[in-house]
Amino acid sequence: MDPSLYSTFEKVELLHWWFCGRRLIVKEILENLELPNSASILEVGCGTGGNIPMLQQFGCVKAIETSSLGREIAKKRTGLSVLDGSLPFNLNVDRESFDLVVLLDVLEHVEDDVGSVAEIWKAIKPGGVLIMTVPAFQFLWSRHDELNHHFRRYDKSTLVRLLSSQSFNIEKASYFNSILFPLALLQRLWQKIYPPADAGINVPDNMVNSFLLRIFGLERYWLRYMSIPFGLSLIVVARKN
Repeated sequence: MDPSLYSTFEKVELLHWWFCGRRLIVKEILENLELPNSASILEVGCGTGGNIPMLQQFGCVKAIETSSLGREIAKKRTGLSVLDGSLPFNLNVDRESFDLVVLLDVLEHVEDDVGSVAEIWKAIKPGGVLIMTVPAFQFLWSRHDELNHHFRRYDKSTLVRLLSSQSFNIEKASYFNSILFPLALLQRLWQKIYPPADAGINVPDNMVNSFLLRIFGLERYWLRYMSIPFGLSLIVVARKN
């Protein structure tokens, strides 16, 4: 992410319907995982730390962030000293030391996704779990992806194949953010014709933001029972053999 966006991101990550809805979905999945008591948890690419309080409900959290400003904001927000590190080869954590590793829209920012997944695998204990979200469908590529320094978007089969090649067992793989998919598709097509000048990170007015969060948040109940066949994002739950 562009370093200049971190200060804006501090507010947006806590309030914006998309970030809040994604946290609801991840929390729902965590509540249904059989994690150990006081599980050791690592968030890679924690940004400004908006997910850390939620993750701390499930165990002892460590976090890694490559941006010094991001680490500073995350520490101020959570009291947690965030580690300096990056993918693929600078995680700065011990091998096989985590019951759970979480990457929320991080892998698309890394050029070497194969090497990154291999390093994440090393950090997870045998039987431990990886939860990952990424943006979906390369045909949705737009100026938004360029401004946010993405290298790619993923489809389900590509991401599953990537994780399976590193000896992860896939327990769940699903698209999400599907209810709003038609509107977002129109927005992305519009952006191809009229590219935005900036990354467009802002919180809608309260009524719109609350409405979109309620709609998006419904998907966490669907994901209990099914895999959604399309959406703007992908979520995968994978277990280390």
